[in-house]
Amino acid sequence: MKLFYYALTVLLLIVNLMAVNACVCVYLEYDPVCATNGVTYDSDCYLDCAATELKHRGPCEGHTVFSAEDFYG
Repeated sequence: MKLFYYALTVLLLIVNLMAVNACVCVYLEYDPVCATNGVTYDSDCYLDCAATELKHRGPCEGHTVFSAEDFYG
C-alpha cells in the first residue's frame, strides 16, 4: 500500500510540474483582443498564455498580430 501512495505522489508531482509551463488553448473561434504590449492575440486564452494584460477587445490598430500558429508552429 505504501508503494501505491508513493507512486501516486510522484505522479501528482510530475503533473503539477508539467502544468506550470503548459498553456493549452483550443482554437475554435477568432475573438481578437488587444494587449497592453500592443500585440493582437487571437483570443483571451492566448493573451493569458502570454502573461500580459487586456487593453481592449478587438485588434490593436497598426500593431503585430499574434496567432495560434505562433504558439503551436
